[in-house]
Amino acid sequence: MKPTMAGLILLALGALCVGAEQNLDPQAMTPREFDCVDTFNSLAGFVMLRCSLIAPEPRDARLLDAAKRVLLDHRFAQSRDFADLNLSFCPLLRGTGMVPAANRIYLDDGLRGSSAEGLAEVLAHEAVHVRQLNTLGERDFKCRYVAQMSACGGCQDRRHPLEAEAYAAQDLVRNTLLRAHGITPPPAPK
Repeated sequence: MKPTMAGLILLALGALCVGAEQNLDPQAMTPREFDCVDTFNSLAGFVMLRCSLIAPEPRDARLLDAAKRVLLDHRFAQSRDFADLNLSFCPLLRGTGMVPAANRIYLDDGLRGSSAEGLAEVLAHEAVHVRQLNTLGERDFKCRYVAQMSACGGCQDRRHPLEAEAYAAQDLVRNTLLRAHGITPPPAPK
């Protein structure tokens, strides 16, 4: 597989950093081939490093538990779905959630102000990505995610097949919760 533009940029930056640290000529370095997993891990690694420095707030556990309870009570999830799942809030650069690795979900810290039901929608979306990763395997999931994102010009919306599946789960949760409150859900997005 040929390196992507993002991969080439990351390699060049990495080579410059290593070269500068060791007083080496970056032009003389021959980095190994950069593949789809490297691309995914480079982006996810940055977020994981950044998020590892964020301390949870006292209310976080209660809000996350309440969102999980919404999904359990409405039978969108089972207890085992959350058994080994590490959930935390972090200021994400884009989007409301991210699954950077197996059994790891970051939710944007802006969601701390959400209701348990609102957070449950996003959690349902991200839980689909955890399932996809576990079903496809880490390498296949990461490569598919990068390839599908590249094919739609960097999208992470319903045009991206792995995202479309997650958005469908999110829509189902939202619509079910709206109906439970006597509210007619809006038409499905296209």
